[in-house]
Amino acid sequence: MKKDINRLIINETENKPILNYIETNIVMHCNLNCRGCNHFAPLYSENEDMIDFDRWTKAVDRIAEMFEIKKFGILGGEPLLHPRWLDFLRYLRNKLPNALLTFRTNGILSNLLVANKKELEDLKVELVISDYNLSLNIDKSLFNRTFDRIKTKFEHPSIDSEGNQSKTDSWLQCRNKHCLALTEDYIYCCNYGLSFNKLNEYFDLKIDINDDVKINIFNSSANDIIKWTRHAKDCCKYCNLNNRKYDQEWGLSKKEKSEWIIN
Repeated sequence: MKKDINRLIINETENKPILNYIETNIVMHCNLNCRGCNHFAPLYSENEDMIDFDRWTKAVDRIAEMFEIKKFGILGGEPLLHPRWLDFLRYLRNKLPNALLTFRTNGILSNLLVANKKELEDLKVELVISDYNLSLNIDKSLFNRTFDRIKTKFEHPSIDSEGNQSKTDSWLQCRNKHCLALTEDYIYCCNYGLSFNKLNEYFDLKIDINDDVKINIFNSSANDIIKWTRHAKDCCKYCNLNNRKYDQEWGLSKKEKSEWIIN
């Protein structure tokens, strides 16, 4: 019998829990400049917060020791900007031979994918393009899946910098709570929790981020992590999901506070 716990599924006939999905943003910056990016990429400078590959492999070892991982996503920012992007996929396939590996890119640097096409096929990587219809010469036949980001309206992040929302209500409505983000030492509850400090820094805000936004994987057991995923985090009170709009047209960011913050 299996019990669904916010994307963590416990198989009660075995000792090892199943983790349906986890992801790593291997870089935070991007070679596009999308207005209101929900990964906050326009606010990051080049090479800032780039994941250290060697430290990250130890984090993957630890997670794989505790969980059977069904799906692992590599994204950013723009992941092809990391000089070792292919090493991440090689390591994951070696460590997680049965997992679905996804790699999400805007496709601008798809020449790198073309150059490594055979190896990516051998690694059985699902390539996903976020298509912004920028009239670039991108061979879309390279990709297994496409997100048409022109026809699909963008969500406005609708962040309440004063923290006046019900954290429980926000958490219950949130689809991002299923997107656990692995760094070199921690799992973060979502990509918003991962980047709230960047909002504080860039816009001189005072969003109070408590320690429950993340959990140290080296000091925690699988059960600790499961329990941590089962409740709202204090940072959830900054997400105004009741009034979040999904009607934002794609455009270039001017790095204005209003692209992310509602007050």
